[in-house]
Amino acid sequence: MSNTGADLLLSIDVGTQSLRAMLFDREGNLQGKAQQHYPPYTQPQPGYCVHDADLYWRSVQQACAALWQQGFLPAQVAAISVTAQRGSLVPLDGDGKPLMPAWLWMDQRLAERLPRMNMLWRLAFALRGVTQAVQGFRRKAISNWLHSHDPVLHDKVHKWLFLSGYLNFKLTGTYADSRAAQVGYVPFDYATQRWANRLSWKWSALSMRREQMPRLVNSGEVLGELSESSATLLGLPVGLPVVASGADKACEVLGSGGITPDVACLSFGTSASVNVCHPQYREAIRHMPLIRRF
Repeated sequence: MSNTGADLLLSIDVGTQSLRAMLFDREGNLQGKAQQHYPPYTQPQPGYCVHDADLYWRSVQQACAALWQQGFLPAQVAAISVTAQRGSLVPLDGDGKPLMPAWLWMDQRLAERLPRMNMLWRLAFALRGVTQAVQGFRRKAISNWLHSHDPVLHDKVHKWLFLSGYLNFKLTGTYADSRAAQVGYVPFDYATQRWANRLSWKWSALSMRREQMPRLVNSGEVLGELSESSATLLGLPVGLPVVASGADKACEVLGSGGITPDVACLSFGTSASVNVCHPQYREAIRHMPLIRRF
């Protein structure tokens, strides 16, 4: 390409089967694409579904290198953004290292021993007829499973990050993620798009603490800058703005034009889904996040 100005946006799309690095111009037209397929995820025991967390970071490096091999110039990139598969979590230690493989959204493990909840909350759930839904939420949470199966490892968790947050951390060195990427069994208030307030039942339902969660940033806002070490690995200029995006399905729906309640978006990826945008917050199942595992 002849234009060497910083006029392209680098999008990192972290799917279940592959990662794509794509370059878009400022009008949203795709200019370049490189794809890296992963080895199959592993299932060390029935119900498990995990992957090496750093596999995704290595794939980012490989996909960017492939773009430069196609003739694009790193100096053309004006900003970076990450979108990723929903619900896949990476617990980190105090040094920012994964404590275990990434727990993928397809994982079927269920916590058997749950943190004890306040009697008043249990009574309130019973009166509202949502006890079963809340218990399902609690059993599917990775934090509760780790708390019951390996409390020593659980106590070493410094941050709970979704895969998008983990890659944002690798890019910037800061613990920050998009509000629109928080889809899963975490203490997030989906109606207000922020971490649940300190009195919320979710903090007692899950073995997570507020200080273990990343800083949340609105979609379209800068959440950090590309660090010197990551810039060297990716071949990009230091200090590039890293912009908050959203979960993959949310980006897919908006990108395909499904932005009104009368348009349903069908997605046929690793798992098929139906998505509808609505101006008011809705829950298909009360108190359950907008991701389900079968």
